[in-house]
Amino acid sequence: MTFRDDRFRFSGKNRGREKTPPAKAGPKKRGVKPSKGGVKKTTARQDQKFQITKLVRSGRTLNEAMAQTKGVAVGLFSEYGNRKEEDAILDIEGTLHRLTRTRGQAISLAKLRFGRRRALPKVRNEFIAEWLTDGPKINWKRDGNLVAKGPPTPSRPGSSKQIPIGKTKFIGPRRVARDFKAFINALKKLGVKDGKGIAYAITKRVRVR
Repeated sequence: MTFRDDRFRFSGKNRGREKTPPAKAGPKKRGVKPSKGGVKKTTARQDQKFQITKLVRSGRTLNEAMAQTKGVAVGLFSEYGNRKEEDAILDIEGTLHRLTRTRGQAISLAKLRFGRRRALPKVRNEFIAEWLTDGPKINWKRDGNLVAKGPPTPSRPGSSKQIPIGKTKFIGPRRVARDFKAFINALKKLGVKDGKGIAYAITKRVRVR
């Protein structure tokens, strides 16, 4: 994931000035819900993009596990990530998850299925981020320099396009997934009678969350 220098700020244009008459209501935009007072609320996705921009610019992503995990999660948003590469990561994680079960849950190697889990325990991008970074569970509650010092400002639809987050760069997930699948298939073709024993042996030697 790449970040470039930016001059993006959240600010209230009319803060400290006389109130101007409200503009006439125009056509409603999809995905933006006005609050009770008529001010558009910031969506969760907008807030997450804002958080990672502040975290990167302040240097917190260099030494804080939570900030790093948040950065990966935002980098996996559809506008920045790559669906095929993410699918490959999930295939690797799902297969390792089956191999690293407890002995009582171990399955015969002949029955081992390569691929992702049928259901993820949480949101896709956050699940991948936590697994890749081996970081803490993501909590989007603001802390430190993310806490607003003044009253909340209204949402500005489209402002996230100004946030300088480049496309996420993936190095090798699909190739690793392809080779891993070939490895599993090769083990199956060995014709070992006690395939369950091999699965348990792998479990003892591989430590994966």
